[in-house]
Amino acid sequence: MKVIKELNVVKKNWRKVDLRVALCYPNKYHVGMSSLAIHLIQYLLNSRDDVVCERIFLPYTQSQPASLESGQPLKNFDLIGFSIQFETDYPNIVRMLLDSHIPPYAKDRIDKELPLIIGGGPCGSGNPEPIADFFDLFVIGDIEPILDIIIDRCIELKTPKRYLAEFLDISGVYAPSLHQDSIKSVWVKKLDEVPHPLQQVVPMVDVEDTVSPAFGKTFLTEISRGCSHGCRFCLIGCINRPYRERSLHVLKTIIDTGTRLTGVEKVSLIGAALSDYKHLETLCWHIVNSGLNLSIASLRADCVTPNLIEALTKSGQKTIALAPETGTNDLRSCIHKGITNDDIIKAVEIASEHGINNLKLYYIIGFPMEGQADLEGIISLTKTVLKLKFRKIMLSINPFVPKAHTPFQWDSQPPLEVLRQKKKFIESALRKLAPRIELNFLDFRWGKIQTLLSTGGRELGEVVKSVAERSASLGSWRYALSRSHIDLEDYIHRFSLYQETPWDHIQHNVRKELLIKERKLVEKGKHILR
Repeated sequence: MKVIKELNVVKKNWRKVDLRVALCYPNKYHVGMSSLAIHLIQYLLNSRDDVVCERIFLPYTQSQPASLESGQPLKNFDLIGFSIQFETDYPNIVRMLLDSHIPPYAKDRIDKELPLIIGGGPCGSGNPEPIADFFDLFVIGDIEPILDIIIDRCIELKTPKRYLAEFLDISGVYAPSLHQDSIKSVWVKKLDEVPHPLQQVVPMVDVEDTVSPAFGKTFLTEISRGCSHGCRFCLIGCINRPYRERSLHVLKTIIDTGTRLTGVEKVSLIGAALSDYKHLETLCWHIVNSGLNLSIASLRADCVTPNLIEALTKSGQKTIALAPETGTNDLRSCIHKGITNDDIIKAVEIASEHGINNLKLYYIIGFPMEGQADLEGIISLTKTVLKLKFRKIMLSINPFVPKAHTPFQWDSQPPLEVLRQKKKFIESALRKLAPRIELNFLDFRWGKIQTLLSTGGRELGEVVKSVAERSASLGSWRYALSRSHIDLEDYIHRFSLYQETPWDHIQHNVRKELLIKERKLVEKGKHILR
């Protein structure tokens, strides 16, 4: 990997610490550095005098993964932590271990002087089973309440992977090789009481550079965690409840101090339900009036106001993103999105009238109960939006992917040919509306792989390893599945409502009984939660 100049890098003397931690993101640098989790965990660990934490990303070239701070290979660390945000990164985890000459299976590392390997993040907290055999431990839920306890235990045990049972008394810790009937997630109850990374590492590269993070040179600011809307397809909305937010005065202090220490001129607000933050407009104007630029990834349509859009445009933001998800109110009620076409139209009108030039709309096709009218609704809504003064309208359309711990976890993704027919209909109807419309579809074959991994079991470990040994291409997935005698379509259509799932032992604040009740309400046409 080429040398990247960075600001605020922390380098420690390895001889003066008790534990050396490799913080790994199983994708390239520009993807990983866009994740607040990487900044947060490194900040928390390096705040300790007895720990050194260095970052390792998937190399851009065929080379051994090494830490950015000191160039150390993975094998030289005492603990390796993977932040797992996306299912399709699973083969990259194994690839990084193989390229570091570390046996990927945990059972093959017990009697060797090798690091303890821990996983966490949304995928690890949702359904860790497809990659469970590669890990010694998982953190289920938020890291802050138990991070110091885990680190202290590692230092005390000296060779912790030989004593995994010593971690089982820690809430939220899952050891896949040991029998645990139930693992309850751990979560932060008050965001104001946990630290926020202030002196964040900033890549000193141009925004056009291939290694530049998604948000460029920015101060990432988490304003809330969790979501209260209960969208029935959303993993984060179900495993990360309840909704919590930081107070306004704390956020102002974080932003004022962080931008000064970081030396950046832009603030990116982070949160699964940003629009629900009760002081959002006040916070945005504080950022703008401080002479800073502002970036918000996505907004709920029913929370868009002229005052909010004026703050965004004054800060230099020219694009807003909304997520209608579907084209009709009926299907939107079915998935419990909680907004209407009127909300969406009103939001885009406000955006257009107050200086937003570009609009991005996120849709999902293939939902349970979706009909032809719902696809026609996407077309109709797009035509309505086209009447407004946007330079470009971007439609991002992805297939429905059932996720663990959601009311739709038992549902099937439509067959590939059905998804392609839906895509063809949308493309045919909107093609003549170009060039103002830009259509982007996720390759539905990757949607199948996401479904496989999001609802799969431990038997998929060998498939993931086989993909990692070849290349993370669709061809490699086909080969690996064939070699393991797994029919993809049959495998992802295997659950009935009361059937045991691979992730039943993972417990979050939304219990399985409620998920079943929610799914039954959809069948009865009662779409309003609780």
